Order: sequence, then C-alpha cells, then structure tokens
Amino acid sequence: MSVTERIFPADEKALPEVIAFTEQELEKAECPMKSVMQITVAIEEVFVNIARYA
Repeated sequence: MSVTERIFPADEKALPEVIAFTEQELEKAECPMKSVMQITVAIEEVFVNIARYA
C-alpha cells in the first residue's frame, strides 16, 4: 500500500478539493462506500475546524 500526500491551504474554499481527493484515494483503496461516507464527514469536520481556528 502506498501513501499519497497532498497539501491544501487552510481555507474553507478548498474543502471541495479536499473531499474529492479523499474520495479518489479511498476508491483506489477499494474502501467500502459506508466507510467512505464516514471518513468524508470526519475529514470535513477536521478541515473546517482547522480553516476556521488555525
């Protein structure tokens, strides 16, 4: 399993790109859809908090 890294600006405007990247990587890893949805929600919460308060 390889690791893919990408850096995004801490700006809420980048959220769609963050979500798209996350979903692409999870699809490549053949992650079940239920898990993709749960991880996406968690990523969104963490990213928005970072963008607003960092």
